[in-house]
Amino acid sequence: MKVLFFFILILEIINAQEYKIKIFGIDVCNVSQILNPEGKIEFSTENIGIPGKVWPAKNYYYSEFDSSTFNLIHWSKNIKQGNFKQKINANYIDSIRTVEYDNIKVQIPENTKNIFSLLAMAQIKQHSFLDTRWFNFEQEGSIGKARFVWSDTVTVEYSNKKVLCDHYRLDIEIKKESNLYEKSDYFLGEILAPGMVKQLWVSRKKPKKIIKATFKTMGIPLTAIINE
Repeated sequence: MKVLFFFILILEIINAQEYKIKIFGIDVCNVSQILNPEGKIEFSTENIGIPGKVWPAKNYYYSEFDSSTFNLIHWSKNIKQGNFKQKINANYIDSIRTVEYDNIKVQIPENTKNIFSLLAMAQIKQHSFLDTRWFNFEQEGSIGKARFVWSDTVTVEYSNKKVLCDHYRLDIEIKKESNLYEKSDYFLGEILAPGMVKQLWVSRKKPKKIIKATFKTMGIPLTAIINE
């Protein structure tokens, strides 16, 4: 069974968060995240339970971004997903405004974010700044725009806790699709897929962090919930 993971991020101190991804209420994936507010974030994911036996996956993602603008500086991944293995390193070259993938240069607009820096920004900036503002976006050569649409403020319950959260929808519109790689990992492939509905709930109280995220693709609902 293919498993999607999300997310992320905590403020003001270097810290780690753990998440569980569920499908129809069943735990299918563990996600660990570490954020350095100076502009670094990393994730590790591992499928568990029956899905982990049927479709084992152990993936790692790392990204660096400007801590004030959240613009992309560098990112990499190491994918071990069933029989699929992939390593990618990408660096932003400011002087020529390109992202370099294995000596292939991709021209991008100014002030470009990727999925990881967007998620960091969602947990640092207020909803009044984020709401409906379009940001330039790039991931593995795919170029477009992304925005957070604030829906409401609600209380999310988990592990006998109640947390007041800002509720967002994340829209990603790809204008130019990538031809750099024949295949990507499941997370980055699906996160850009048309029709993928992406929502997240970010705590209002500092340190802000994503408490919950939901995704729906091909009629299958996936939920990531903080595990603390």
